Amino acid sequence: MNLNSVSTQIFLRKWLSRHYGVYVAFDQQTKFGAFTRAGVIGRVFFEF
Repeated sequence: MNLNSVSTQIFLRKWLSRHYGVYVAFDQQTKFGAFTRAGVIGRVFFEF
């Protein structure tokens, strides 16, 4: 079975200071005839 799919990701990366920041992303995937899924990712990053 071969199902066509479409996926999208939108993200924001923002430095909050000189040494750290945040990353937020929204991820969506649709497998036509099977399922749709969506998720949110959040991360904090550091530079030493």
